[in-house]
Amino acid sequence: MRRRWALAGLLCGALQGAWAQADTPGVALRSDGVYVSREQVDDETYCEYLRFYPTGTVITVSSECGPEALESLKAWFRASRAGPKVSGVSRGRVVHRGNRISFRAVSKEGAVRFEGHAFENHLVLRSHSEINGHDDQQRFDFVRW
Repeated sequence: MRRRWALAGLLCGALQGAWAQADTPGVALRSDGVYVSREQVDDETYCEYLRFYPTGTVITVSSECGPEALESLKAWFRASRAGPKVSGVSRGRVVHRGNRISFRAVSKEGAVRFEGHAFENHLVLRSHSEINGHDDQQRFDFVRW
């Protein structure tokens, strides 16, 4: 019986260490706004928005840029409503250890894998689309709501 409790204690200690590492100051993923990446395509600018939730959920959507677009997207970023059934909205679970993050965002069109690093107010992520094979690297800057 003592062995079981000792093993349970070791496991709890290891899990607490993992959570402490994930919550390292300066690299916590913020959930009080969105991360925005801007991309110029021909004469138009498009933005990709990432929203992280304390539960580990991440929601992504691409849209026009600007304050009006950001304001209209707030309804889409409700964790309980958004997901693969809503066109253009992708949803996934983030893995966050230290300053490294990764997730696979799934929409009804397919999935995109993201991997990279978190910094105090921005992310640098590589992505790979499982839809069309496109690879990219983007910087996402944090915007508070």
